[in-house]
Amino acid sequence: MNDASMRRFCVALMLGGSTTFIACERTTHAMTPQQLEQQYGVSGAYTDTIVTTDGRMSATIVPVTLADGRRAELIIPAQPGEPHAAYVRDQAGFHPVDLRDGVSRQDLIRSPAIVDTRPDAPHPKRHSWEKDALIIGGGAGGGALIGAVAGGKKGAAVGATAGGIGGLIYDLTLVIGKPDFSALVLDVRGTKFPIGDFINAVLSFLFVAAAIYYFVVLPVNAIVARARRGEAPADPTTKKCPECLSEVPIAAKRCAFCTVAFS
Repeated sequence: MNDASMRRFCVALMLGGSTTFIACERTTHAMTPQQLEQQYGVSGAYTDTIVTTDGRMSATIVPVTLADGRRAELIIPAQPGEPHAAYVRDQAGFHPVDLRDGVSRQDLIRSPAIVDTRPDAPHPKRHSWEKDALIIGGGAGGGALIGAVAGGKKGAAVGATAGGIGGLIYDLTLVIGKPDFSALVLDVRGTKFPIGDFINAVLSFLFVAAAIYYFVVLPVNAIVARARRGEAPADPTTKKCPECLSEVPIAAKRCAFCTVAFS
């Protein structure tokens, strides 16, 4: 099995009724500044090695600005296996990036904003230098707006189809960070077996089955059982033979199995 192919996948995003395919490689290199400018219209990015208390981290760095004028950086790690697809580094340190529940890609394209902070959920790969997570949502009604900065101006395609910094954050957090086994291919003597697709299909089936069971079957059974609580039990239609204990119709005068006459 090719290790590089295990980390390669392609995602399709629906944008305004049309489908845009974005090729993403989580290999030993992060998305390059050229890719960011071509796919998202985000300029001013560069690659660098960041020194942390846990060691060095290679990354692509995108300068961003906040609503109050403070400068910050969007950090896209290059190493595979990072617990977060992106961080924001400001004066306080490194913050994992997460999305507000229910936010859409179009919301972030129009007005990406830091709308909240919360402690990062515990996980085994948590870095000692991680601060509270920044929650990114649409900026309507406030929030610390962020946008790509290049020469004092925002990135070229903020709000356009390319997505700008908002589309980039959405894709990194919700798509690239999402488990996908479709690139797993088992090569046996030149014959390729797409076992990743099989794993995805099994997981999808389990998730759907669990959702149906817990959100449809159990509630319906509970409603039916509650509705039947006040009902009188139905009259019996069978009885047991006292000799052979076989069930026979309740009006029978002789057992059909042992021929014993009923009194």
